[in-house]
Amino acid sequence: MSSSGDTDRLAREVDFLKALVRVPSDNPPGDCAPHAEIAGQLLEELGFEVP
Repeated sequence: MSSSGDTDRLAREVDFLKALVRVPSDNPPGDCAPHAEIAGQLLEELGFEVP
């Protein structure tokens, strides 16, 4: 049985992935800088240290 913490964690993970797939990262031309910037911001919001 899932706990409330597991449900909250899953919701944060789904929100993270939804935000990532909203950012275009078409290849070619391979310009993924905007996608990388968003990924970095989202990871920092989750408590990760992003250089």
